[in-house]
Formats: sequence, structure tokens, C-alpha cells
Amino acid sequence: MIYIAELLTPTKEKFDKTIEGILNSSKYKQFNQNYIDVMGKLRERIISWLEKWLESLNFSGDEISRVVPSASNGIIIIGTIIIILIIILIFLSIKKMIKKDNRVKRILGEVIDEKTTTVGLYEKARTFKDRGQYREAIRYSFIALLFQMNEYNLLSLDETQTNSEIVFALRKNNFKNIDLLEEAAHLFNKVWYGHKVINEEVYKSWEKTIEILNNGVNDFAKQK
Repeated sequence: MIYIAELLTPTKEKFDKTIEGILNSSKYKQFNQNYIDVMGKLRERIISWLEKWLESLNFSGDEISRVVPSASNGIIIIGTIIIILIIILIFLSIKKMIKKDNRVKRILGEVIDEKTTTVGLYEKARTFKDRGQYREAIRYSFIALLFQMNEYNLLSLDETQTNSEIVFALRKNNFKNIDLLEEAAHLFNKVWYGHKVINEEVYKSWEKTIEILNNGVNDFAKQK
């Protein structure tokens, strides 16, 4: 029986010939030659600078000829390391900027900025609960849950995302209690958009649901 892997995997001879062809190609030779020329010119300039500097310090000709080659190589190595570190820092900075730009700006109409935290959103929910304003309390506790999910990369929110899209993303990440989340979303829609009036008993049941979902988010974060 012939396996697909055998058809796709080249023999060692074919692999070696392919690599040899690449190394002998005019494009590779030109690139290699340009690199050698640049490094050669750079080394010449470093050697020239080192010689002048050592001469200014009254080093003898023998000492200069003995010290300069190894010193120039050391400078090139250190310089290369510094350049690599700078490139890494630039890459990390760009990545951080992109992540910042991709940060969700609004969740269910609530403006999200750098000062927004899950704890702060839950505190707002408690404040409205203590006032007996259960509609606002449900809104802020649901926003807090979605914000926390977004922060832990359980899902990536945007302002146009539907409940079905959120559920799909959570299923993809194997989030538990999705049925419970769908129930919570259904109640939220009835209360917030449908202006359904609820009492303290219903809100206490809502809080238990949010607590279970919140624990599920924390469990997901621990597994990462």
C-alpha cells in the first residue's frame, strides 16, 4: 500500500539536489556576495577606527595589529546582538500597539477604555442592585461577564457581534455552561431591550447564573 506521506516526502538525494540548486542559484550567490561585501566594508571601517583610536592612546604597531582583529570581531558580534534586541523591542512595541488598537471600544453600548475593569463593572452592577434598579444591574453584570471573556481571549468582541456569534466562539473554545449563557442572554434581552420588569428574587437567580459563568471563565483562564 502506498501512503500519501510517501508520495509527498522527497528522497534524501532529491532533497540534497534541491538545496544544492538553491545555493548555486545566481540570486542566492548575489545575496550572499552582497552580505559579504557589506560585512567586509563594515569590518574595514571598524578596524580603521580602532587603529586610529589605539594610536591616540600610544599603542605600538605590534600591539595594534595583535588587538585590532579580535576587537573588531567582538564589536561586530556585540553590534549584531544589539541590532537583534532592537528589532525584538520594535516587534513587541508594534504587537502591543496592535493589541491596544484591537481592544473592544463598546460592549452593549457601554464605552470601554483603558480604565475599564471587570471589578469596576461588577461594582456598578451592585450599586444599581442596591438601589433596586435591576434593569441597569443586569446590564452591567452582563457587560462585566463579556468584558472578562474578552480579556481572557475566550472570545473577541466587537460592537456588531450577535449572541449567536458569541456562542459560536465560546463553543469553539470548549467553554462550559453555554446553555446557561444562552439563558442569561435571553433574560438580558427581555429585560434590557424588552423592558421586562423583574423583582429581587429574579435578580438573585440572575446573580447565581452570572457567578457560575464567571467561575467558568476563571477556570478557562487557569487552563491556558
